[in-house]
Amino acid sequence: MAINVTHLRSFYHVARLGSFTQAAKALGVSQPTLTRQLLTLEGDFDVKLLRRSTRKLELTEEGRRLLEICEPIFAGLEEAESYLRTEHEKLVRVDSVYTSRMTDFLAFGHRNFKSCRFDVRMRRSNEVYRSLLDGDCDIGMLTLPQDSTEFDHFTVGTYPLIALVGNDHPWRSRKTVSVFELVGQPVVATSHLSQSRHALDRALQSRNLNIDIVQVLDSNEVILDVIRNSASVGLMGYTGLIERGVDHYVTFDEPDMSVALHFACSHTGSSRGVTRAIFNLWKRELRAGAHPALPSAVR
Repeated sequence: MAINVTHLRSFYHVARLGSFTQAAKALGVSQPTLTRQLLTLEGDFDVKLLRRSTRKLELTEEGRRLLEICEPIFAGLEEAESYLRTEHEKLVRVDSVYTSRMTDFLAFGHRNFKSCRFDVRMRRSNEVYRSLLDGDCDIGMLTLPQDSTEFDHFTVGTYPLIALVGNDHPWRSRKTVSVFELVGQPVVATSHLSQSRHALDRALQSRNLNIDIVQVLDSNEVILDVIRNSASVGLMGYTGLIERGVDHYVTFDEPDMSVALHFACSHTGSSRGVTRAIFNLWKRELRAGAHPALPSAVR
Protein backbone atom coordinates (compact mmCIF):
# COMPACT_ATOMS: atom_id res chain seq x y z
CA MET A 1 0.00 0.00 0.00
CA ALA A 2 1.32 3.43 -0.94
CA ILE A 3 1.76 5.76 1.99
CA ASN A 4 -0.36 8.89 2.22
CA VAL A 5 2.10 11.81 2.40
CA THR A 6 -0.48 14.07 4.08
CA HIS A 7 -0.94 11.53 6.86
CA LEU A 8 2.82 11.11 7.17
CA ARG A 9 3.28 14.88 7.43
CA SER A 10 0.66 14.99 10.16
CA PHE A 11 2.52 12.32 12.11
CA TYR A 12 5.80 14.21 11.65
CA HIS A 13 4.38 17.42 13.11
CA VAL A 14 2.68 15.68 16.03
CA ALA A 15 5.82 13.71 16.86
CA ARG A 16 8.12 16.68 16.55
CA LEU A 17 5.92 19.12 18.50
CA GLY A 18 4.63 16.58 21.01
CA SER A 19 1.14 18.03 20.87
CA PHE A 20 -1.95 17.49 18.75
CA THR A 21 -3.07 21.06 19.45
CA GLN A 22 0.20 22.66 18.28
CA ALA A 23 0.50 20.35 15.29
CA ALA A 24 -3.06 21.12 14.16
CA LYS A 25 -2.31 24.84 14.41
CA ALA A 26 0.94 24.49 12.45
CA LEU A 27 -0.77 22.49 9.69
CA GLY A 28 -3.89 24.62 9.58
CA VAL A 29 -6.33 21.75 10.21
CA SER A 30 -8.72 20.92 13.02
CA GLN A 31 -7.63 18.64 15.83
CA PRO A 32 -10.27 15.97 15.01
CA THR A 33 -9.03 15.90 11.40
CA LEU A 34 -5.47 15.46 12.59
CA THR A 35 -6.44 12.66 14.96
CA ARG A 36 -8.32 10.88 12.19
CA GLN A 37 -5.31 11.10 9.85
CA LEU A 38 -3.01 9.57 12.48
CA LEU A 39 -5.44 6.74 13.19
CA THR A 40 -5.74 6.05 9.46
CA LEU A 41 -1.94 5.93 9.09
CA GLU A 42 -1.65 3.46 11.97
CA GLY A 43 -4.54 1.38 10.63
CA ASP A 44 -3.22 1.25 7.07
CA PHE A 45 0.07 -0.30 8.23
CA ASP A 46 -1.18 -2.03 11.37
CA VAL A 47 1.37 -0.29 13.59
CA LYS A 48 1.13 1.69 16.82
CA LEU A 49 3.07 4.96 16.52
CA LEU A 50 1.81 7.00 19.47
CA ARG A 51 0.78 6.40 23.06
CA ARG A 52 -1.85 8.89 24.12
CA SER A 53 -2.75 9.80 27.67
CA THR A 54 -4.42 12.72 29.38
CA ARG A 55 -1.03 14.06 30.53
CA LYS A 56 1.38 13.52 27.67
CA LEU A 57 2.00 12.11 24.25
CA GLU A 58 4.72 9.49 23.77
CA LEU A 59 6.20 7.83 20.71
CA THR A 60 6.40 4.07 20.54
CA GLU A 61 9.63 2.45 19.39
CA GLU A 62 8.15 2.29 15.89
CA GLY A 63 7.10 5.93 16.15
CA ARG A 64 10.61 7.04 17.15
CA ARG A 65 12.13 5.14 14.23
CA LEU A 66 9.60 6.61 11.79
CA LEU A 67 10.35 10.13 13.07
CA GLU A 68 14.06 9.56 12.38
CA ILE A 69 13.18 8.55 8.82
CA CYS A 70 10.80 11.50 8.35
CA GLU A 71 13.14 14.24 9.55
CA PRO A 72 15.45 14.38 6.49
CA ILE A 73 12.46 13.88 4.17
CA PHE A 74 10.47 16.86 5.45
CA ALA A 75 13.57 18.98 5.97
CA GLY A 76 14.24 18.47 2.26
CA LEU A 77 10.64 19.38 1.40
CA GLU A 78 10.88 22.57 3.47
CA GLU A 79 14.09 23.46 1.65
CA ALA A 80 12.39 22.84 -1.68
CA GLU A 81 9.46 25.06 -0.69
CA SER A 82 11.85 27.80 0.41
CA TYR A 83 13.72 27.54 -2.88
CA LEU A 84 10.54 27.81 -4.92
CA ARG A 85 9.37 30.82 -2.93
CA THR A 86 12.74 32.48 -3.51
CA GLU A 87 12.53 31.79 -7.22
CA HIS A 88 9.04 33.30 -7.29
CA GLU A 89 10.32 36.39 -5.50
CA LYS A 90 13.45 37.08 -7.52
CA LEU A 91 16.29 38.61 -5.57
CA VAL A 92 18.10 41.24 -7.61
CA ARG A 93 21.39 42.37 -6.07
CA VAL A 94 22.25 45.97 -6.89
CA ASP A 95 25.51 47.76 -6.06
CA SER A 96 25.73 51.48 -6.77
CA VAL A 97 27.73 54.61 -6.16
CA TYR A 98 25.83 57.33 -4.29
CA THR A 99 23.59 58.90 -6.91
CA SER A 100 20.07 60.29 -7.08
CA ARG A 101 19.60 58.12 -10.16
CA MET A 102 19.27 55.12 -7.82
CA THR A 103 15.97 56.54 -6.54
CA ASP A 104 14.66 56.63 -10.11
CA PHE A 105 15.80 53.07 -10.72
CA LEU A 106 14.18 51.63 -7.58
CA ALA A 107 10.88 53.35 -8.38
CA PHE A 108 11.07 51.87 -11.88
CA GLY A 109 11.94 48.42 -10.55
CA HIS A 110 9.14 48.24 -7.97
CA ARG A 111 6.63 49.51 -10.55
CA ASN A 112 7.54 47.09 -13.33
CA PHE A 113 8.92 44.03 -11.51
CA LYS A 114 6.63 43.52 -8.54
CA SER A 115 7.84 39.95 -7.91
CA CYS A 116 11.42 41.16 -7.47
CA ARG A 117 13.13 42.14 -4.24
CA PHE A 118 15.95 44.64 -4.75
CA ASP A 119 18.88 44.31 -2.37
CA VAL A 120 20.87 47.55 -2.67
CA ARG A 121 24.36 48.36 -1.38
CA MET A 122 25.87 51.84 -1.75
CA ARG A 123 29.59 51.53 -2.46
CA ARG A 124 32.57 53.14 -4.16
CA SER A 125 32.80 52.78 -7.91
CA ASN A 126 35.80 50.46 -7.80
CA GLU A 127 33.96 48.26 -5.27
CA VAL A 128 30.92 48.06 -7.56
CA TYR A 129 33.21 47.15 -10.44
CA ARG A 130 34.79 44.32 -8.44
CA SER A 131 31.36 43.01 -7.32
CA LEU A 132 30.20 42.82 -10.92
CA LEU A 133 33.37 41.00 -11.97
CA ASP A 134 33.08 38.51 -9.11
CA GLY A 135 29.34 37.93 -9.62
CA ASP A 136 28.53 39.34 -6.17
CA CYS A 137 25.89 41.63 -7.64
CA ASP A 138 23.58 41.40 -10.66
CA ILE A 139 23.34 45.09 -11.53
CA GLY A 140 25.76 47.94 -10.92
CA MET A 141 25.61 51.70 -11.24
CA LEU A 142 29.13 53.08 -11.50
CA THR A 143 31.69 54.96 -13.54
CA LEU A 144 33.38 52.72 -16.09
CA PRO A 145 36.45 53.03 -18.30
CA GLN A 146 35.66 54.34 -21.77
CA ASP A 147 36.65 51.06 -23.42
CA SER A 148 35.08 48.70 -20.86
CA THR A 149 33.85 45.43 -22.39
CA GLU A 150 33.42 43.28 -19.26
CA PHE A 151 29.71 44.07 -18.94
CA ASP A 152 26.75 45.20 -20.98
CA HIS A 153 26.23 48.83 -20.01
CA PHE A 154 24.77 52.16 -21.06
CA THR A 155 25.07 55.73 -19.82
CA VAL A 156 22.42 57.00 -17.40
CA GLY A 157 23.86 60.47 -16.87
CA THR A 158 26.96 62.61 -16.75
CA TYR A 159 28.39 63.99 -13.54
CA PRO A 160 30.84 66.90 -13.37
CA LEU A 161 34.25 66.89 -11.86
CA ILE A 162 34.15 69.33 -8.98
CA ALA A 163 36.59 71.48 -7.08
CA LEU A 164 36.33 71.66 -3.29
CA VAL A 165 37.87 74.61 -1.49
CA GLY A 166 38.11 75.85 2.07
CA ASN A 167 36.22 78.84 3.49
CA ASP A 168 39.10 81.28 2.86
CA HIS A 169 39.87 80.25 -0.70
CA PRO A 170 39.20 82.88 -3.45
CA TRP A 171 37.01 80.39 -5.30
CA ARG A 172 34.67 80.04 -2.34
CA SER A 173 32.31 82.68 -3.73
CA ARG A 174 32.27 81.22 -7.23
CA LYS A 175 30.09 78.55 -8.81
CA THR A 176 32.23 77.73 -11.84
CA VAL A 177 35.86 78.08 -12.91
CA SER A 178 37.89 77.18 -15.98
CA VAL A 179 40.25 74.23 -16.04
CA PHE A 180 42.99 76.71 -16.99
CA GLU A 181 42.62 78.32 -13.55
CA LEU A 182 43.96 75.13 -11.95
CA VAL A 183 47.45 76.16 -13.08
CA GLY A 184 49.29 77.53 -10.06
CA GLN A 185 46.87 76.01 -7.55
CA PRO A 186 48.00 73.31 -5.09
CA VAL A 187 45.77 70.37 -5.95
CA VAL A 188 44.69 67.32 -3.97
CA ALA A 189 43.48 64.67 -6.41
CA THR A 190 42.07 61.17 -6.38
CA SER A 191 44.22 58.20 -7.33
CA HIS A 192 44.90 57.10 -10.90
CA LEU A 193 42.53 54.17 -10.36
CA SER A 194 39.45 56.41 -10.28
CA GLN A 195 37.51 57.40 -13.38
CA SER A 196 37.37 61.01 -12.19
CA ARG A 197 41.18 61.10 -12.22
CA HIS A 198 41.24 59.61 -15.73
CA ALA A 199 38.83 62.34 -16.89
CA LEU A 200 41.00 65.03 -15.28
CA ASP A 201 44.18 63.67 -16.89
CA ARG A 202 42.53 63.53 -20.34
CA ALA A 203 41.27 67.11 -20.02
CA LEU A 204 44.72 68.38 -18.98
CA GLN A 205 46.56 66.46 -21.69
CA SER A 206 44.24 67.71 -24.44
CA ARG A 207 45.15 71.30 -23.43
CA ASN A 208 48.83 70.65 -22.68
CA LEU A 209 48.32 71.82 -19.10
CA ASN A 210 50.47 70.92 -16.13
CA ILE A 211 49.13 71.41 -12.64
CA ASP A 212 50.70 71.03 -9.22
CA ILE A 213 49.24 67.90 -7.61
CA VAL A 214 50.60 68.09 -4.10
CA GLN A 215 48.79 65.05 -2.73
CA VAL A 216 47.04 61.96 -4.09
CA LEU A 217 44.38 60.26 -1.96
CA ASP A 218 42.10 57.32 -2.73
CA SER A 219 39.38 58.41 -0.31
CA ASN A 220 36.90 61.22 -1.04
CA GLU A 221 36.22 61.50 2.69
CA VAL A 222 39.89 62.18 3.41
CA ILE A 223 40.05 64.73 0.58
CA LEU A 224 37.14 66.58 2.16
CA ASP A 225 38.86 66.63 5.54
CA VAL A 226 42.16 67.85 4.05
CA ILE A 227 40.53 70.67 2.07
CA ARG A 228 38.64 72.04 5.06
CA ASN A 229 41.94 72.90 6.72
CA SER A 230 44.17 73.90 3.81
CA ALA A 231 44.55 76.33 0.91
CA SER A 232 44.53 73.48 -1.63
CA VAL A 233 41.91 72.64 -4.23
CA GLY A 234 40.40 69.16 -3.98
CA LEU A 235 39.39 67.53 -7.26
CA MET A 236 36.94 64.62 -7.34
CA GLY A 237 33.85 63.32 -9.07
CA TYR A 238 30.39 64.50 -8.05
CA THR A 239 29.16 60.95 -7.35
CA GLY A 240 29.30 60.25 -3.68
CA LEU A 241 28.57 63.76 -2.41
CA ILE A 242 24.86 63.26 -1.82
CA GLU A 243 25.29 61.66 1.58
CA ARG A 244 28.27 63.70 2.73
CA GLY A 245 26.57 67.04 3.26
CA VAL A 246 28.96 69.15 1.15
CA ASP A 247 27.56 72.67 1.26
CA HIS A 248 29.70 74.19 -1.50
CA TYR A 249 31.58 73.02 -4.56
CA VAL A 250 32.74 74.52 -7.83
CA THR A 251 32.20 73.00 -11.26
CA PHE A 252 34.21 73.59 -14.44
CA ASP A 253 33.18 75.48 -17.57
CA GLU A 254 34.61 72.80 -19.87
CA PRO A 255 32.15 69.97 -20.75
CA ASP A 256 34.87 67.31 -20.82
CA MET A 257 35.58 67.88 -17.13
CA SER A 258 32.96 65.26 -16.38
CA VAL A 259 32.45 61.54 -15.81
CA ALA A 260 29.74 59.33 -17.31
CA LEU A 261 27.63 57.24 -14.95
CA HIS A 262 26.85 53.75 -16.29
CA PHE A 263 24.20 51.14 -15.62
CA ALA A 264 25.88 47.76 -15.99
CA CYS A 265 24.55 44.22 -16.11
CA SER A 266 26.56 41.23 -14.94
CA HIS A 267 26.80 38.17 -17.19
CA THR A 268 26.50 35.87 -14.18
CA GLY A 269 24.25 35.49 -11.15
CA SER A 270 21.16 33.59 -10.10
CA SER A 271 18.79 36.27 -11.46
CA ARG A 272 20.29 36.41 -14.94
CA GLY A 273 16.94 36.18 -16.79
CA VAL A 274 15.10 38.82 -14.80
CA THR A 275 18.24 40.99 -14.65
CA ARG A 276 18.38 41.05 -18.43
CA ALA A 277 14.71 42.06 -18.59
CA ILE A 278 15.30 44.89 -16.08
CA PHE A 279 18.38 46.05 -17.98
CA ASN A 280 16.63 46.17 -21.37
CA LEU A 281 13.41 47.82 -20.15
CA TRP A 282 15.13 50.57 -18.17
CA LYS A 283 17.42 51.27 -21.10
CA ARG A 284 14.38 51.73 -23.35
CA GLU A 285 12.61 53.96 -20.82
CA LEU A 286 15.62 56.21 -20.30
CA ARG A 287 16.16 56.59 -24.03
CA ALA A 288 12.49 57.41 -24.46
CA GLY A 289 12.76 60.16 -21.84
CA ALA A 290 10.48 58.40 -19.36
CA HIS A 291 12.66 59.48 -16.40
CA PRO A 292 13.70 62.99 -15.35
CA ALA A 293 17.16 64.35 -15.99
CA LEU A 294 19.72 64.31 -13.24
CA PRO A 295 19.51 67.12 -10.65
CA SER A 296 20.30 70.67 -11.76
CA ALA A 297 23.63 70.54 -9.93
CA VAL A 298 24.65 67.84 -12.36
CA ARG A 299 25.28 68.50 -16.02
